[in-house]
Amino acid sequence: MKKSTMTLNLTAAATLTLFTFTSAQASLVTDSGTIPGPQTIIDFSQFSGFNHGTDLDLGNGVNVTGNFYYGSFSYSLGFMLSATQNGYWYAPNTYIASGIDVGPSGDLTFTFTNGPVQGVGAFMNYYPGEGTPEIAAYDSNGNLLESWALPSAAPISTPSQENGGAFRGILRDQEDIASFTYKGGLEVLTDLTFTTSSQPSSVPVPGAMWLLGSGIMGLLAMRKKDK
Repeated sequence: MKKSTMTLNLTAAATLTLFTFTSAQASLVTDSGTIPGPQTIIDFSQFSGFNHGTDLDLGNGVNVTGNFYYGSFSYSLGFMLSATQNGYWYAPNTYIASGIDVGPSGDLTFTFTNGPVQGVGAFMNYYPGEGTPEIAAYDSNGNLLESWALPSAAPISTPSQENGGAFRGILRDQEDIASFTYKGGLEVLTDLTFTTSSQPSSVPVPGAMWLLGSGIMGLLAMRKKDK
């Protein structure tokens, strides 16, 4: 084997090994306790009455955009999930809902202004049959990290319940979730729960660095031998 070909193969192997060890993995979360601590929880209790917005600072390093209603809704204006299917949400519960007047195209996007987080989710529900409710996580460049269509991956069924729902979220093995979106239907959520962001770290995974270092040392040894 030619020296140049061997060097190229070893370099490719070292790069592939590094990629394998540093690629983040994601999972669908159905229990708020699975989100690593310390946790931050936003229950929307700071808002009262019936409010409409498209861009809102929720505090705690979170901003939400979309076409939504939030606060404490009266019974008559409660978010109807269909009384015969997933029930309905109403006061004194406080929450945020989207898609009410824009149809299944409504969405809620929560952006973490203090830096990416590792895990995020919320206690949520949706109107069955209206679009395909989906949760998704994006990195700081707007690239999709992970998405789950709830009706197929983890359906929520709470027939005739008042303020019923279930926890759904996304967990990564590193802090790279810059924004979290709940979209595709008539959505409602409360108790937005996420890992409190720490200082972003640029230090590579130790195991991956050891393997990369070994590959580089091997290349140097072979070059020295060939001389």
